[in-house]
Amino acid sequence: MVHVKELGKSNIESAVDRDHVVVVGGGLAGLAAATALATQNIPTTLFESRPRLGGRAGSFLDTSRDEWIDHCQHVSLGCCTNLAWLMETVGLDNLFRRDTTLHFVAPPTPGPSPPEIHHLSTGPFPAPLHLLPALFGLKYLGRRHRRELRKGLVALARHRDRADDPPIGEWLARQGQSPMAVSGFWNVILVSALSESLDRISVSHARQVFVSGFLGHRRGWELLVPRVPLEEIYGRRLSEWLDRRGVTIRTGAGVARVEIRDDRPCGVRLKDDSFVAAERVVLAVPHHRVADLLPASLAASPSIARLSELETAPIAAVHAWFDRRFTELPHAVLVDRLGQWMFRREMSGEAGDYVQVVISAAGHLGGRDRSEVIEDVLAELCRIWPAASSAQVLQSRLVIEHRAVISPLPETDSLRPPQQSSLAGLQLAGDWTRTGWPGTMESAVRSGLLAVENLLAQQGIAEPLLQPDLPTGRLARWLLGL
Repeated sequence: MVHVKELGKSNIESAVDRDHVVVVGGGLAGLAAATALATQNIPTTLFESRPRLGGRAGSFLDTSRDEWIDHCQHVSLGCCTNLAWLMETVGLDNLFRRDTTLHFVAPPTPGPSPPEIHHLSTGPFPAPLHLLPALFGLKYLGRRHRRELRKGLVALARHRDRADDPPIGEWLARQGQSPMAVSGFWNVILVSALSESLDRISVSHARQVFVSGFLGHRRGWELLVPRVPLEEIYGRRLSEWLDRRGVTIRTGAGVARVEIRDDRPCGVRLKDDSFVAAERVVLAVPHHRVADLLPASLAASPSIARLSELETAPIAAVHAWFDRRFTELPHAVLVDRLGQWMFRREMSGEAGDYVQVVISAAGHLGGRDRSEVIEDVLAELCRIWPAASSAQVLQSRLVIEHRAVISPLPETDSLRPPQQSSLAGLQLAGDWTRTGWPGTMESAVRSGLLAVENLLAQQGIAEPLLQPDLPTGRLARWLLGL
């Protein structure tokens, strides 16, 4: 059970004065902002309309199993320095495991034999050569295709954004990347990282993935995978940390609108019509809710009105519980299959396994029967690991997050507003704001920290909160111009 401070309607105004900051939204952006404010000893109240914190990085209670289930598997990378700061600040980094090898399952081939599994890990060389031996170990790609990958990675790293850049799929074709190289590598990495098809992903966002994650630093690509449900991390542990530092959290408390007076925020009006006075507000809600929470004149401003043009993409996850273990791998990258990743977590106190198979860019599932999708995913697991055929599926379900990510289209960044709104005391936060990153968990945390930096600067406090990126290796700078 999440511990929060409950405030009755009659005393909420007296509990929050104008020295407080109000954060609207309990997703990662709002939680990052509240954490940053707590480190500065600034009184803060956070409102979340849902009964639980975490937003899209949250869980739901499966009553049939009495177990918290994540909407979808959320993982971080070693290059996500601001998300790492959040976890370390709150003391939650021990709830993540670090996977230092990626396990690629070769594409399906005719015949009964299970596909080979290729292991990608860091070699002895400095970045950007540290993964070169492993890339050449992906034997399901022919020698010619692996040479194409090397040339394509170098070209992408050296590329400088242009207004007329095509989507990454077309760009790769211009670079001589064959269909096999695209389907066997580029598609696997980019679709899972950005949850869009290659004909829609911008070159700049694709470059961000490979430069930050694979080329600039030896550890930027390593996976950090939660060991426990996200509810334990963001719902309970982070909430308790904030509570101990005086942050008031109200879940199930929807904000109806931000009140503006004399071109400044003066507070928020809740849906129960109570009013909370605050001269500084961080609006950390999904982009499609922003305009509804602002006065009409502000909602009509170009930076807010154009938020309606941002497109989103869905992510789906098939959850399955087996009565026995069928693989020792903690995860697997599924090449050229319905799902892109399989993540395994041992079931507490039980002999079986719980796996999630993630289907990014899941718009193509629209209209399909859920049971058919589950059956197709389970059949793929059985073809990869024959031992899964003899295991009993205790339970399975398909979960779809319809607005999981902001689509990283070529025009997306021009639609993303900065955290500083046109009003000094009103900050915007969310992965949809301008952070220098695609719309990811890292982007959400960055936005919350940037919003608080702005509020501090307005008080004459120059306190850098945004964490530096991983340092780019000297050889990577020289060879690739990074």
